[in-house]
Amino acid sequence: MIFKRGRKKWGLQEFSREEKAQIEAALGNPIGSVVPVANLTAYIARLEGAAASDPGNWIYQYWLGDFYSRDKRYIEAKRTLDRMLELAPDDPRALYAAASIYRTLTYAYMTAPEIAPLMPQVRQQMRMAGVDDSGINPEESQAALTALRLPLQEAYKRAIDLFERTRKHRLKLMDQRIVDLTLQSAKKELRNLQGGLE
Repeated sequence: MIFKRGRKKWGLQEFSREEKAQIEAALGNPIGSVVPVANLTAYIARLEGAAASDPGNWIYQYWLGDFYSRDKRYIEAKRTLDRMLELAPDDPRALYAAASIYRTLTYAYMTAPEIAPLMPQVRQQMRMAGVDDSGINPEESQAALTALRLPLQEAYKRAIDLFERTRKHRLKLMDQRIVDLTLQSAKKELRNLQGGLE
């Protein structure tokens, strides 16, 4: 799918009928915006098989990376989404998915001694604002960064770069706002991190 000016604005999690049919055939189930966590292990196994049989299919890599991330398997998610990005380097959905895993890895900053004690209050405020905080797991993010030998600042820089590339495409208004807010937050955290290192 090509994203050009003058064409319909696409959402970052919208797929064509053909793309949706591919993933549904691989999973053996119709897909929706919410995938039950109880089925993740089975879905991951099916997608691993589909991706192995068709390694050039970026849609399989996209969903496999998404499911790895939902299963908090951040190392596999990062590696899979990096492969996906090689296959679809200019697709805004691919850019956003890859940016999102790097953003997830940046949550490791919350393990810092000066921030960790504040996390229960931050989580409570998020829930009161209607934000699902279940995807934020600072300890898992830190463990993944360590295993990947990826410095926290590099994860921030990669996330910011990918979000910047995503926002250059014609996005639906809500998706544009999400990208802008996430980008703004990541840039602020990186500035604070760099300020603390000087």
